[in-house]
Amino acid sequence: MLGTLTGGYVAANLSRQLPQIYVRRFVTLSSIAITCYFFYDTYL
Repeated sequence: MLGTLTGGYVAANLSRQLPQIYVRRFVTLSSIAITCYFFYDTYL
């Protein structure tokens, strides 16, 4: 629980310092990767 809180706090601070386009691209690409993984794991 403490690790989750600390990681969320650090990630929030880091995402405020980075340009918005980098954060947006990271979120988009990681979402696509996770979706592909679960699709492959479930259906293939």
